[in-house]
Amino acid sequence: MFEFRLAKDKIGVISLEKRARITGETSSNFRKWQDTVDLKSCSRVILDGTNIEFIDSMGIAALISIY
Repeated sequence: MFEFRLAKDKIGVISLEKRARITGETSSNFRKWQDTVDLKSCSRVILDGTNIEFIDSMGIAALISIY
């Protein structure tokens, strides 16, 4: 569901593979997925919101956990 790529200058880009809603269920999947990606090696992380249809408070909390 989520994709990660490393752009130049160690900038990590997180995106959704297809249009989706980020809700409580999705956010728990995101947190599990996040543990499989090496975000600490990134100088910064960008969220590509192109395919985000809706995001609730639990989804926002999951994104904040990246910080």
